[in-house]
Amino acid sequence: MPADELQGLDETGLQRLYAETVADLPLRAPIFLPTERLPLADRVRGVLAVRDLCRNRLESLYKPRLRALKAAIGNRDRCFIIGNGPSLNRTDLTLLKGETTFAVNGFFLKARELDWKPTFYVVEDHLVAEDRASEIEGVTGSTRLFPAYLRYCLTERDDTVFFDHRPRTRYPHGFNFSTDADHCTYAGCTVTFTCMQLAAYMGFREIYLIGVDASYKIPDDASQGSKYGVGILDMASDDPNHFHPDYFGKGYRWHDPQVDKMIEAYEEARRTLEGTGSTIYNATLGGQLEVFERRDYASLFAGAGQ
Repeated sequence: MPADELQGLDETGLQRLYAETVADLPLRAPIFLPTERLPLADRVRGVLAVRDLCRNRLESLYKPRLRALKAAIGNRDRCFIIGNGPSLNRTDLTLLKGETTFAVNGFFLKARELDWKPTFYVVEDHLVAEDRASEIEGVTGSTRLFPAYLRYCLTERDDTVFFDHRPRTRYPHGFNFSTDADHCTYAGCTVTFTCMQLAAYMGFREIYLIGVDASYKIPDDASQGSKYGVGILDMASDDPNHFHPDYFGKGYRWHDPQVDKMIEAYEEARRTLEGTGSTIYNATLGGQLEVFERRDYASLFAGAGQ
């Protein structure tokens, strides 16, 4: 619909168009849709953009683009999935220069300290995408990997691949782990679970986690609710759970971390990859994640610490 025609609609017309368009989307749960922080007209424009992408380019453009990434970068020995826990401040990230890396969410706050760019940058959460859209749009030098439903607030660019990300089919008693990301990936309560599926699809034999502390403390002054069908936290003070106080600091929203569910998803990842030739290791400095075999981070790099 042309922008001038949309602007001519009154609120009732916008609401009707929004409802009709959402009914046409593959994913209609609130966690896949714009939130009320966006003006209604922007929400309408957003869901129209998602519908257009899903109908016209997801299969014909973006899935082939993901397959091309696999052909270009797959079959490497290892990659690193970078979580954003406090331990990242004690991790020598200079060692990752030249490595294949998956960074997520607010890593742009750390990237300003580095002289290298992550290979891939992944966001899957609609709260992160909305609240940090301008900063996410400022990410360059990495291939950006986003679920199609985030097209409502994130743009299509030559450095961007939208993929088909879906809710788990085993809810509420289990998780799905896909090794065919060009078909779809599945949600697992953490963006690192999505990165694991992308890494496994690309054929990495050793997948190392760093900065995945798997421990959270919810500040007493955080507002809690369940507006989008899951627990939502709205921060009133600094973030104690990530490497930077502004990561989910004052004014930013995030989902209840549900560590028990994250662990359950990680266990499914480990089970699925057993015997496939791909293995996930935990190279985080400390933390509470014990699902994966631990590896000493510095020992992965010849000459580190000497």
